[in-house]
Order: sequence, then structure tokens, then C-alpha cells
Amino acid sequence: MSRLFRLLPALLLIIGAPLLASAQTYRDVNIRVSAPEGTSTYGYATYRFTLLNTGTEDRTVRLVMVDDDGPITTLSGSATVPAGASVELPIYQPAIEFDAYAVAVFIDGRRVGDAIRVSPSRHGVEQYDDYGYGYRSWSRSVDTSHLVLASNRVPASTSGQIEELIKDRSGSSSPSYYGSRTENRTVLRSSLVAQAWPDDWLEYTRYLALVVTASEFEALPSGVRDALIGATHAGGNLMILDGPAPQQGGLAAITERFDLEWTTVSDPSRTFTLSSSSLGFGRVDWVSSRQIQDASNSPTAFLFNTWSTTIGPRAEISSLEIADRAMPVVDDLGVPRRMTFVFLVVFAILAGPVNLILLAKTNRRTLLFVTAPLLGLFF
Repeated sequence: MSRLFRLLPALLLIIGAPLLASAQTYRDVNIRVSAPEGTSTYGYATYRFTLLNTGTEDRTVRLVMVDDDGPITTLSGSATVPAGASVELPIYQPAIEFDAYAVAVFIDGRRVGDAIRVSPSRHGVEQYDDYGYGYRSWSRSVDTSHLVLASNRVPASTSGQIEELIKDRSGSSSPSYYGSRTENRTVLRSSLVAQAWPDDWLEYTRYLALVVTASEFEALPSGVRDALIGATHAGGNLMILDGPAPQQGGLAAITERFDLEWTTVSDPSRTFTLSSSSLGFGRVDWVSSRQIQDASNSPTAFLFNTWSTTIGPRAEISSLEIADRAMPVVDDLGVPRRMTFVFLVVFAILAGPVNLILLAKTNRRTLLFVTAPLLGLFF
């Protein structure tokens, strides 16, 4: 009976989790997967697996996702699940197209059962352009998708107004070598209260902005709050709605902990006022939902422009080469071919003829097998 009570929370989690794929049982391990929602072209999307071990022995579970046709062919993760326990196993997909429809399961090193069916995420930059001539060229897509995550405590009218206002600024396209560049902007209203959000900051890097109310932000578990702050610090945007303004004593805990310096931003032509502070590479904004719902005076369009400045560098980097051009670590990533050739020629002369002539004078040619490797170590 005591073991049943220990398993009860995990069983409730399995039963109550949102379904994007059916749970399957392998031996005594039950596995459920939650696939990422929405479309974004930067950051990391997370496939979250819930592993429930109903047996009497610990199990080592390895999950492998395969896309044979993409630039990334394999994503995998492993975890040890104690007997009678549940473990969350995240697998992170970078911002590169990855279409995997199934997950292979290995338990204690052996492949078991049929693969778990999953819905491929719509996350990542497509790495090809279709010219319409029967072939594809691997390159960076010209489309960018922004995704805003809003808590379900944010009124539907407010999140809907945010989406309408940022969509009003989309639809325009700019010419590029491969055609028109478009930007898609969507607000994803979470099915969970913010208190139940993940406590891993990487899961929030795919969002242009995170929207929560002030009351729920103050009540967040420390792990979730730190994750939101971590994602913001890395270049994200955090919008906090309602409650007292920071200049009036609101958000005192976060202000003191991170030494935020709030400034009041206003636009006389649109008659809105908001409070803003930088946080690392990102920014935190406070605004009242009443102002957002007033379409004629809403600051959302202004915020979208400022959000884009923080997220821009991350949205444009889709490969190591582009990252190095944006933030060069060394002056030149190329191989110094001329210097390498000179070193090889010098080594060949010293290790060969010169080495042999010097050893011949002392009648110790057999030491060639010692001196040549030593010269190699020197070079």
C-alpha cells in the first residue's frame, strides 16, 4: 500500500499531462511524451518525456529520435529511473529543422518494443530552399517565426489583443536573394498556470517574450522564477502585467535582487506609459493590461520593436559560421595553409636527410627510429 501511495503523484502526472502522443509501456516503464507547441525559429524547443518505473528494479532508459533527411540526424537522452519513481527527461532541439516522427526506446542497453509516435515540432530554421526545379539547396530559410508565451492567468482578451497588434505589424515582406522574407508572429496561451511551468531556462529561449501577471510572478516557485529570469538575462523579454508599478513599490523583490533600474517610457502621441528595465541581454517591462486592451493607445507595437532588438541577434544566428561572424572569437577561422606547408617541408628535411646524415657520421643509423618520432613531437 505504501508503494502505491509513492506512485500516486507520478500516476496523476501521467494521466493529467497534455497529450501530443499516447503513453506506451515497455516492460515495467511507462513513457509519455509532450512535444513542443507553436512555431519559432530560434532558441531550443523541448520534447519532454515522463518516465514512470512501476517495477522493483532501477532502469536505465535511453530515447533516440532520428531524422535521416535533415541536417541534424539524431537527438537523444538518457536517464536512470529508480524503482517506483518518475523522472522527467527533456530532449532539446536547436533552432534547426528536425522532423522525427518516432522515438526508439532502449532499456538497460537493449532496444525494446515499437517506437513511440510523436508529432514533429514546427521549431527551427528550415535548412533548404526549394527552387522548383526538382532539387533543393541546403541553406538558411528566409522566414522568421516569433512566438510569445502567455500564462493562462493572462486574460484571453489581453493575449488576443497582443497577438492582433503584433500581427498588424507583420504581413509585410522584404526582398531577398531567395524571394520574399516574411515574419510570422503568434501568441501561445499556455494551458498551465505559470506556477506549473518548467524550471529550465533553456525551454524559454524559443520565445520572443514571456507574459505573466504581477500576482502570479510574485507567487512563482523559486525554480520557475529563476528560469524566467535566466531566459530574460540571455536575451529574452519578460512582460509583467498589472499590480503596482515598480516606481510605486511593485516588483520590489526582483528589483532588489537584480538591481534593476526602472525607467518610465511614454509616448504622448499614443498616450501610454510603461516601466522598463534592462536585465543582462534582455529586458523586463511592466504595463497594465487595461492599456494593452485599448487598441488605439496600446504600447504593444512599441514593445515589439524593443523586443526585436534584444532577440534579433539570436534570431539571425543559425550556424557556427554566422555566430563567429557576429561575435568573432578569433580573427580567422581558416587553416593557415602556407605556414602548415612550410612546417611540413622543414620537418621532412630535418627528419629525413639531415637526421640520416648526422646519424651516419656516428654510425648509429638505427637511432633514426628514435630521433624521427622525437622531432615529430617537437613539431
